Amino acid sequence: MKKVRLQKECIILFAKYPARGKVKTRLTPFLNKTQTLELYVSMLADTTGMLEKSGPDILVYCYPAGSVKAFRKFYGKGMDCRSQSGKGLGERMKNAFLNTFGSGYSRAVLVGCDIPGLSGRIIRAAFRGLKNKGITIGPAVDGGYYLIGFDRDSFLADIFTEIHWGSSSVFADTLKIIKENSRKAVILPELRDLDTIKDLVFFAGHKSRNSRVFQLIRRIFHGAALSHG
Repeated sequence: MKKVRLQKECIILFAKYPARGKVKTRLTPFLNKTQTLELYVSMLADTTGMLEKSGPDILVYCYPAGSVKAFRKFYGKGMDCRSQSGKGLGERMKNAFLNTFGSGYSRAVLVGCDIPGLSGRIIRAAFRGLKNKGITIGPAVDGGYYLIGFDRDSFLADIFTEIHWGSSSVFADTLKIIKENSRKAVILPELRDLDTIKDLVFFAGHKSRNSRVFQLIRRIFHGAALSHG
């Protein structure tokens, strides 16, 4: 019988398979499909690299269904890739937590790969929050959240079933559900995800950052300036 892992921390990474024309489509028409794909691959690589240095195990939950084999080829050996399951985002997130806790993990934090400002420091703060309160959440500038985490005993399925996804009230509505369940959450610093041209312009101004993503964004904007000069 396989030994069940207890008292272990895990990072759940939600990732969409990097296919041309299928990722970050809201960045077009400013970016062409090749640039958009390169940007997404860079974000995925940067995020994975940062998470690998953070310490906890990483489970990559892949989308769409059936892309697990392709993701394993993308990452190479050693990465635990699993399929996202469920009809909508909320159900897929809920099922990922249930699957992760069912694998023996006692604390889990879920993130996406499109938050250039996400750091190991924030990940460590998230797990400290789980030890103190059992729930942690990182608000996003657009009114959503970029990170949510639970310990196994504090998991609330209602957080994923009673939310209007894509609205500017996702974070506020989630906090309301937490409060209604007589729970408290540790709130992390606010960060911006990269979804729109406005976000791209914002990150282009962070010249002090030298990650692959920021280098690519600067190169894109430099090329745009030349083409319009």
